[in-house]
Formats: sequence, structure tokens, C-alpha cells
Amino acid sequence: MKKFKYLLFSIFLAVLCVACSNDEYKMLIPKNAKAVVAVNLKQLFDGYELPESAKSKIYNLLKLFVSGSDSDLLIDLIEGNEDSGIDFNEPFYIFKAPDSFWGASLKVDDIDDLDELFSLMYRQNLCNKPVEKDDYKWTAILDDISAVYNEDVLSLMFSNSISDTKKKQNALLNNDEEDTFFATEKFSKMDDMEGPLKFLFSADAFVNYNDKDFKNVIDNLHALLPEGVRPVDVCVVGDLSTGKGIVNVDYELFSTNKKTQMLLEKEDNKYKKIKGDFIGAPNDFACWLALGVKGEDFVRKLKQFNTIDQYIIKLERAIDIENILQSISGDVALLLPNNFENDELSAFVLSANLNNTDFLKSVDLWMNQMVDFNATMDEVAKNSYVLKADSMQLNWGVDNKNIYFATGNSFFKSAFAEKSDKLNEVEEDIRNSVFFVYINVEGINEKLEEKFDLYKKLNFLEYITLKASDYRNYHLTFVLKEKGKNIWQILSDQI
Repeated sequence: MKKFKYLLFSIFLAVLCVACSNDEYKMLIPKNAKAVVAVNLKQLFDGYELPESAKSKIYNLLKLFVSGSDSDLLIDLIEGNEDSGIDFNEPFYIFKAPDSFWGASLKVDDIDDLDELFSLMYRQNLCNKPVEKDDYKWTAILDDISAVYNEDVLSLMFSNSISDTKKKQNALLNNDEEDTFFATEKFSKMDDMEGPLKFLFSADAFVNYNDKDFKNVIDNLHALLPEGVRPVDVCVVGDLSTGKGIVNVDYELFSTNKKTQMLLEKEDNKYKKIKGDFIGAPNDFACWLALGVKGEDFVRKLKQFNTIDQYIIKLERAIDIENILQSISGDVALLLPNNFENDELSAFVLSANLNNTDFLKSVDLWMNQMVDFNATMDEVAKNSYVLKADSMQLNWGVDNKNIYFATGNSFFKSAFAEKSDKLNEVEEDIRNSVFFVYINVEGINEKLEEKFDLYKKLNFLEYITLKASDYRNYHLTFVLKEKGKNIWQILSDQI
């Protein structure tokens, strides 16, 4: 039964979202919030209207669970014929505070309309009867969510203990402005973003540093960040916007710690713009990735990841892979062929520009020594080899100061030779980036939709790209198959 109550509550939130200053409500976010999302619904859903078919399904569902004339009143709220009391011309905020507290802060437009909404919820046993205390009205939604409001603000908070939640909420209501998130540099940084949905979260927002289960995640966070930077000192800030046929997410790594921010900015100098020497792939590829690097910096970064470092150590029994990687300067490109139907998920081809080929002088020595490690390497053509070790087969070679690596069953030198229509469309973006990823969702779907229901649900996506203009700034794009529709139209068609 409680499951149905939560379903109804989510519908009531949806009602709030379709309703049509001061900053007091922005001050109900704790200063030490680990994650904050600001949503301007009017801008986010600009030009979008819920289809009649979706409305009909929602209304029929409401009539099953909402008794009496309240179902008609709720429908009027959804249609916009009645007001909810919330001002959604202003953004509302969702946040995560320490100690697993979640909350939302919304601006009240008309307290009488909001009283009516809570009266409806009370009649439907979705909340307690509001009680007035210290100029605020208090209630509990579904016995779990503490709600408090007055003529200016509505605050919702949730934790595992309703009594602890109310204490936390009461403290926020009595905080001075300088003790709130609103007064921080983080809020200013997030507020400067332009999209209708803005977000900021700390690196530890969803990671428990005291939980051993998160050790690998924490280790990888350390590896991704510059040496000497603690994940807890880094934030991600960005925004999301939508348009016809596209969803864009921009985000940036930054820190309010001056020393950490300086190290983040210094990391920009360790990457190069992609020249585009390997912009090529068969059109049915699964994923293409490229970055511009300097050899020594590249090796140093790779060795910070424990898994990669162990793989390098394993390869060094056969070849001096670290020396090879240090010789790289320029583009590095990785291609994953679309071999999912053959279960060859580990197939890959990698190519990179070389600053020098001095390591080739040591190949004969490697070939002689590796037999001691139950490995062999054969030269199949000039500067082209096949390495076999521990059930692993790796093709590699050097051609005109470019080096190639490929797993045994994947295509080799010709992998990047074929001009891809898909990559040609984004070539300018590739060349203006230091890092670029293209995920061919449509191609993957064609191979996997019969095996996994998840991919059927993603069938509206054509491809996803992620590009970085430097180490700190990223742009994520979801391109839809139907160029004339926005994401909200497509998702509502699936209701």
C-alpha cells in the first residue's frame, strides 16, 4: 500500500512542476551541502506540452487512487486551471546534505493555494494535518518527509529519522545568510551557469570514504585528478539544456581551495589539441576515442590507475611498454569494433603518433628474453609483430612514426583508414578538443536489442559524444534519432 502512496506523492510533485523575489527560499540549503541541483521548469520545458495520450493515462491512474472530487481538482492543477501555490518562474533546489539528508527548497507564490494543496493531500492520507508553529506550518508527507512552509518558502527534507529531519530543518530555518550555501563561492559558480538545470556536487557526494567497498572508486578518483589533489577538494559544476533532437550537458572541474585550483589549471598544459590523424572507422563501430598527449605525462597518468599499472607490469615481461608509451607525442586513438554479436567484447585497436622509434632497437632483445616468461613474439613483416603470452594475443607494429596495437581477432592497420560518415560530422569538434569520445548507440542497439531490454529503451538515441576543450572543461551531447522532437516528447511517448 505504501508503494502506491509514494506513487501518488510523485504525482503531486508533478502537479507542482506544471504550476506557474526574494531569495529567502535559497537560504534553506545547508552551507556544507555536497550536491545541489537548481531546476527552472519554465525554461526546461519551454515549448513542450504533455501529449493527450500521456495525460489520459495519468488521469486514469489518478482516478484509481484519488477518491471523490479530489481527482478532478488534481486534474485541474495538472491542466493549469488551478494554482498549486508554488512559483515556478523561479528555480527550485534539490540538495544532499551530510549525514544522508536530502532536501528541496521551493518559492511560495500563494500560501492560500498551497494550503489547499496540503488539504487535498491530507484528505487522501498522504500527509498529516499541518500544524502552525513559530510562523511556519509543519506537516509530514507519508510519515517520512518533513514539510514546512510559510508565505515565502516551502522546505522538504528526508532522512531515516523524521525527528532528526525536523531538527535539521528547524536549524536551517534559523540560520543566518552567511551560514548557508547561498552565501558561498560554490553557489555563485553554479548560479553563473546558463542552462535551465544547473548542478554542483563534490567529489565525495556519492562516495563514502570510510566504506571499504568504495576503495576502488576512491583510487580511480585520485588517479583521474592531478597529483597532490584530494578528491574532497574538487567540485563538478555544470548545466543541462535540451533542444530539438539534442540534449547538452556542460560541466567543469573546479575548487574553492586556491592551491587545488592552481593544480587543476596547471593540468591543462599536459594535453595537446587533437590533430585528427586517426579520424577514421567503419560506420558500424561501437566506440571511438582520441586524446592529444605528451608521452611522459601520458605514462605518468596511466600508471596512477592500479588496473592499468598492473597490465603494464604484465606486458613488461615481454616488451618495454613503458618506453614505448613515453615515445608517444600527439594523437592517441582507440577504436572498439562492433563485435558484440560475437561476444568479442575485449576487441580493440589503438594507434598513436610517435616522437621517436628508438625502442625498435631493443625488439630483438625482447624476443630473446620473453621465452623465459612463457611468451613469444614473431615478426610477420617489417616492424610488425604478433605477441602471444598467457592466452593473450596482441598485434603491434610501427608504420611511418605511428604505432598500432590490436587484439588478435580485431582488424589492424586498416582500422582507422576507412572514412567514417559518423566521425566526419563531428570532425571540427574533434580537432578543437584534447579529449573526444564517440559512442555509436544506434550501432550497438542493432547488435544488442534482441538480447537486452535496456537497449530497446535507449532506441531513441543515435549517438553520444563527450569532448574536453582542456583538462577542466567538458561537453556531453546526446543526439536523438528524431531531430524534430525534444527529449521530453520522446519520453512522454513511452508513457
